[in-house]
Amino acid sequence: MPQKNGIQVVEETRAYLAEVQKQHENILILEPEYVFLTAFSTKALVAHLKKLKVKKCFEKPVSTQCMLDLINSSHNIST
Repeated sequence: MPQKNGIQVVEETRAYLAEVQKQHENILILEPEYVFLTAFSTKALVAHLKKLKVKKCFEKPVSTQCMLDLINSSHNIST
């Protein structure tokens, strides 16, 4: 990513959501599920992501089917 890395995005998103939650205490603000795609997975990165409670991290290249499965599993919409 050109401006920030994924860890910064998670941390800043959480801080923003916490601030919004303080302003709107009567509304439950749900945090998104984060999915990391990395070219260089290391044990240190995986450990750090676990501390951040990031549940999914994939090493590139990621197959089209894997991406479709991720998208479909996170959009359980009943019709």
